[in-house]
Amino acid sequence: MIYKIPSTLLLLMVISISAQSKSETIDWLNNKLSSSPIGLEGSMETTFFAKYNTDGSFENTLSEESKLINYLSISKFSGNLSKLDPQSIRIIKSNDGNYFLQATCTKGKCITQNSKYENGKTAQYNSSIVSLAYVSDTELAVRCRTAFIHLIHLQGGKKELF
Repeated sequence: MIYKIPSTLLLLMVISISAQSKSETIDWLNNKLSSSPIGLEGSMETTFFAKYNTDGSFENTLSEESKLINYLSISKFSGNLSKLDPQSIRIIKSNDGNYFLQATCTKGKCITQNSKYENGKTAQYNSSIVSLAYVSDTELAVRCRTAFIHLIHLQGGKKELF
């Protein structure tokens, strides 16, 4: 029995040393998501930029533009990672072959969307779903999903109870 206690402590120490810190995870995500692929669907071009902060807040910008039909929409999504369910993160393949990572709020509508359109109109919405990233390859999508789950846990995010 005496020999099990030191090995258990050693195992706990190794696990805690190998886990990335909050700031390391945020730096990694911000670095990997600093450039967005350009999504093309018909004449519509889509770009997505994400910025995550150490306090858990984020602001993501989705831009959709078509020069063919003279359309431009810029939407900013803001919220806090602590309000998201870490187990809800899904990788969704878009029609253009890129990947969105989406998450849902643990409860209610915890995401604010502010949209601005080329014609000058604006709109504000509250939502329970948010896109966290837009990437071009499967491997990066899976790695980002793992990083977001880890970061949401570090920020205090909890899964929905039932």
